[in-house]
Amino acid sequence: MKKLMLCAVMFVFISGSAFAQAQSLLYPKSKSLKVDEVPIMILNSFEQDFANSIKPDDGRWTVTYIEQPEKGRTYQRFEPVSFSFRSKKKGSDNIIITYSPEGDLKSVEGTTAHTGGG
Repeated sequence: MKKLMLCAVMFVFISGSAFAQAQSLLYPKSKSLKVDEVPIMILNSFEQDFANSIKPDDGRWTVTYIEQPEKGRTYQRFEPVSFSFRSKKKGSDNIIITYSPEGDLKSVEGTTAHTGGG
């Protein structure tokens, strides 16, 4: 009886951990980027929208992505969800600008510098 209970507990534990690992791949993750790692399409949109007030190297860039495992492959595909620019200048608000992977402006927080040129 004890062996049966132990086997049942181990089965539930192994099944649960495998399910949790598979689910963790679906949640977005973030990674810091250098300015030269940001796609040209994103930088062009950024410069069109904020050319008069903010430079791309005035802050920190991040990419939010989702890992997608490939069946039968030893690698995973990474699908970008958004690219974000964050900057904090002394005496001003936090600036957070988010772009879609296609280069469309998604959101702007902390600045009124948007020119509407994009």
